[in-house]
Amino acid sequence: MSRGYSYINDYAKEQHLNYSFYGNNLLDISKFDTDRPRHIEEFHTNPDIQLTINKDEFLKTLPACISNMLLMKHLGFKRRGYVICYFRDMGYYMSETIQILEKYLERGEFIHCTTRRIAPGHNVAGEEQVQYFYKPYIKERINFPGCWRLKSWGECPIQGECEAGKKIYKK
Repeated sequence: MSRGYSYINDYAKEQHLNYSFYGNNLLDISKFDTDRPRHIEEFHTNPDIQLTINKDEFLKTLPACISNMLLMKHLGFKRRGYVICYFRDMGYYMSETIQILEKYLERGEFIHCTTRRIAPGHNVAGEEQVQYFYKPYIKERINFPGCWRLKSWGECPIQGECEAGKKIYKK
């Protein structure tokens, strides 16, 4: 750094790594070049089309733990995260997950977890929690927890495994 920008610029023009080269042929990597994104972008639907949710029928299709959480008066940060991860991991689009949360959460909690605004009853700015959990680099790191883990945390309302748990939960 003490030699200045021009020295660093000149030095960077040459390869200074200690590699052993075998043969004279180079691999043509142009066939691997693509404009395709690393992850699948969210599909944006027509805003006039809304996800239709019959609350009772919809809850019957969900695992008992998720149904139980959605029926709670106040989910809180952790439980909202579990619910969001479940819908994300089951293939729901972010817009659909937001619509589901809007149906079940209290208005203040919904605003708090989906926007940056200060919601009624909250003293801090919103978290944009749904948007956070749908980011590609978060999808790779944070998954919906396993059935045994939810049971150990006291989040499962039934004894044993439910049918949905056998299908979706990671062991």
